[in-house]
Amino acid sequence: DRFSSAWLCSTGKKEKKHFTVYISAAHPLFQGKLSAKDLAKDKIHVVTIPDLTIETFVSRANIVFFGADALTDKGIINKIGTSLLAEEANEKKIPVYCASISWKYIKNVKMEMRRPDELFNERSKYITEINPAFDFTDKKRLTGIITEYGLENYEDFLKRMLVAIDNTLREKQISENNFSFGLKEYIEIPNVEYQRDIGIKGFDVTVVFKRTGRRTGIKKIG
Repeated sequence: DRFSSAWLCSTGKKEKKHFTVYISAAHPLFQGKLSAKDLAKDKIHVVTIPDLTIETFVSRANIVFFGADALTDKGIINKIGTSLLAEEANEKKIPVYCASISWKYIKNVKMEMRRPDELFNERSKYITEINPAFDFTDKKRLTGIITEYGLENYEDFLKRMLVAIDNTLREKQISENNFSFGLKEYIEIPNVEYQRDIGIKGFDVTVVFKRTGRRTGIKKIG
């Protein structure tokens, strides 16, 4: 997909950049293998590592990229382990970027749980398997978000969305501690052109304030 972390790597290769990509295995389905194979097809050097060695290997990185299954007002939802990766990179002062596409912004996300037998396929009343598919990474851990609009921080992205609706919200779009609005087409956003591979898509934006009150919320986005 365009604007994914793999797409960024492939683009860098086309521009004759020299780099090595470290990819975690993504246990238990080992989805990291698929990413590694895709990058190898583009003749990109890839090192695959076990998930639990992220703390060890992240110090070798100059920059951290990952994708997103969903983008929310508070942060991103992505494969399990993303939050740990971002936390480790933050502690080591390594920049962290999410590469995604804007229409993945949604209001509500239900965190999927995978089948327990992916972890342990022998039944016992003394063994309980918990197999979460995704985790949440707070937007504060991100250096920036890379979308079809370029590289932005969350606040700048939000302001861009508001310009598309003339910085005007109807009363029914505002609640005690949040507001929401929708865009029928992404091309309503200033300086955004139609892209054939995306088509015509719209999305909703929801913002939740840290402190309750409409007046506080308006101050924060002004």
